[in-house]
Amino acid sequence: MYLTIYKLFTFETIKLIFMTLRYIFFLTWLVLLTKSLIGQTPQSIERKVDSLQSELQKIEDRRNHVLSQLEDVKLAKIRVDLKSWGLPGSSYIEHSAMILSYNEQHEQASWVAHIIIPDIRTGSVGRTNDFREDPKVLTGTAEESDYFLKYLQEDSSYIYDGFGYDRGHLAPSADFRWSAKALSESYFYSNMSPQRPDFNRRSWAELESLIRSYVYDHPETQLYVVTGPILHDSLPTVPRARQSLSIPEQYFKVVVDIAKQVFGVIGIMFGNYLRFVNFSYYEPFSAEKLKNFK
Repeated sequence: MYLTIYKLFTFETIKLIFMTLRYIFFLTWLVLLTKSLIGQTPQSIERKVDSLQSELQKIEDRRNHVLSQLEDVKLAKIRVDLKSWGLPGSSYIEHSAMILSYNEQHEQASWVAHIIIPDIRTGSVGRTNDFREDPKVLTGTAEESDYFLKYLQEDSSYIYDGFGYDRGHLAPSADFRWSAKALSESYFYSNMSPQRPDFNRRSWAELESLIRSYVYDHPETQLYVVTGPILHDSLPTVPRARQSLSIPEQYFKVVVDIAKQVFGVIGIMFGNYLRFVNFSYYEPFSAEKLKNFK
């Protein structure tokens, strides 16, 4: 009998101790939870969320500011490098990432110089199509009405009356995809030349892509590129254009691998009415050769 009572007492004691411990653990958890929720109303939680979001926005704004400063420094370096390597002439107009010499007689640039840097491999800026006159050309540049006319309809759409020529980039917009500012400036009419659609959209675009691919394959280098039309007095002009906009029959591209100092002339006989790419020559390069190039 005493043994049974002892066993029962022992079992009940153990059970009581176990339940007491569970209760203590529950109270401890409840106290901790209560402490954590003191003052945590829906409004205070929302304020906390807003505060953290504000801090995150400040970090993002700071990041964008630093990236903008970095872009400006890179653009400044490009302009310094362009002039350091030499330009085909001493009279030119300087933009963020390209330098050009405008030919008023033909209403287009005689040449445009720019540098393709490895940043194009990660750049994500797309076409802007914000074609506009170049404010730095004091005599005025070609404009939209030199390439086509457009008529506003009642439904706010436009009917376009083209003159048969694309606005062909001399310095390609895709070469500046790492900089929104530089890419937008590539749409100045001072950087445009009238090109037949099949030429501009196929051979010319293929040549531009070919040159860019060199930087993709050789990310350790930069390419100095000078592009221009072959201009002379007997060139035809775009029919119906508001100004006397010459139609080049040939274009050239001078391409320099800055790291290897290798020089090439591409497309010296690249006709506006043909579709081919001709590598004229490829040889060791010195800056003096580019300065003497005409």
